Amino acid sequence: MTTSDVLLLPERNAWSLELTAAREKTLRRLAKAIKKDEPALAVLSPYVLGMHAEILDAPSLVIEDHGGIRLFEKSGDKAYSYRALLLADDDDLVAIGVPRNDGFEAYCRDWLGLGAPRLLTPKISGPDDSLATRCRLDANFIDSVTAHAEYHNGLNVLPYMGSWPIWELAGEIARNSRAPVRVIAPPPQLSLRVNDKIWFTELAQKICGQDATPPARPAHNFTNLCQITMDLGREYPSIAIKLPDSASSAGNLVLNSGEIRKSSIQQLYQQLNSRLLTLGWNGKFPLLVNAWENPIIASPSVHLWIPAIEVGLPLVEAIYDQHTSGLEREFDGATPCRLGQDWQFRLARQAFQLGRVLQHLGYFGRCSLDAIIIGADLERAQLHWVECNGRWSGVSIPLSLNRRLDRVHAMPFVILEEAHQQLAARELGQVLQSLESLLYQSGKRESGAILLSPGRLLDGTGFELMVRDASLDSAIDKGRKFVHQLGEIQF
Repeated sequence: MTTSDVLLLPERNAWSLELTAAREKTLRRLAKAIKKDEPALAVLSPYVLGMHAEILDAPSLVIEDHGGIRLFEKSGDKAYSYRALLLADDDDLVAIGVPRNDGFEAYCRDWLGLGAPRLLTPKISGPDDSLATRCRLDANFIDSVTAHAEYHNGLNVLPYMGSWPIWELAGEIARNSRAPVRVIAPPPQLSLRVNDKIWFTELAQKICGQDATPPARPAHNFTNLCQITMDLGREYPSIAIKLPDSASSAGNLVLNSGEIRKSSIQQLYQQLNSRLLTLGWNGKFPLLVNAWENPIIASPSVHLWIPAIEVGLPLVEAIYDQHTSGLEREFDGATPCRLGQDWQFRLARQAFQLGRVLQHLGYFGRCSLDAIIIGADLERAQLHWVECNGRWSGVSIPLSLNRRLDRVHAMPFVILEEAHQQLAARELGQVLQSLESLLYQSGKRESGAILLSPGRLLDGTGFELMVRDASLDSAIDKGRKFVHQLGEIQF
């Protein structure tokens, strides 16, 4: 089975989407201007040429490396590293950067029927090295991967994100191998940019209009940051300061504008400096300051596959409603979009055009675009784009897994995530035994809950879960039962 078989790439858009010749010319001209301003975006690989925009009929090295995302590069490793197994099959290699978990590996193989890929754990190098860097610096790891690539006459590198360390790793493999190597991800500088909230905000405004995002301004130094925060605080009830290269809500500092208005510029300086450093800010600018808008009717996420430009147009595969909690709107799950068809088509059309510009810039691979719909009701609501996930995500991985489990009729599914439980540590075997009736099992029970990663679940701090069933409502109900019973298990 090849990589493309496992990923089950969409063959057509889920909506009837097209571009007029005039609109295509406009989008192409915009991409050309962006590349002129930043020529490095067009560099496919500074390490090895010819490694981009193609999937070989060969095994993959699957690696979930979080090194390109601020505040996620360490905290996310234990929680999410094992999701790479969900995208791997028998002949594949999987790089794991956390302690091995034999129980979860057996669960993916025996309960989910995902095959038996070979797992490789690189040795520890520098304390701040990403997983991809650890792999590149481990000679035994490189030798094993090189031998595998040569035996199978090729290798795909399938990363979570096409970061610089990933491309350095792929280049090292290619230089040591006589077999072709391809990277299923965007070029490194483009990956950096599309995941930058400031860069994406400016792009969305250029493509969809100045009102296509929340009111936002970049701050280039601390004096600038304080002034922008005070200016926006006079107009909007809440303000968010965002680390532009963070993921989800981890890099968001949300402020009540009433408190901002009471502060002097010196008080605001001290408050922001302290709170940003506590958040994990490294002192670097620019930062993004935007209105933290309410009320939110929905938080849709549009999921695309962007092929090589000579292959065809971007493919809008699905739209999911993201569910969040807390002031910072932390992700805690997703369900298939329940907005009306007019709204879904509007989301898909704009995402399609955003994806087309990215494609003209050289983008290749998975991508999702997050938005919010704000207003008192849908008739008067506004659509605002907030973030580009130029990578795999907590929705796109289950999306591919769900289609992999049923290649003919993919069931509806929901995603549930929790990161703040305070329960006793758990044994995976006892979890499987106690909740067996609610769990999916290949060849035995085609609906049910699927564990996506073992870290939080076994620590007692939370879980990452997808639940598939014949209908969306029954999947939601089964998910609630699973979460309730999980909390009742005695250890």
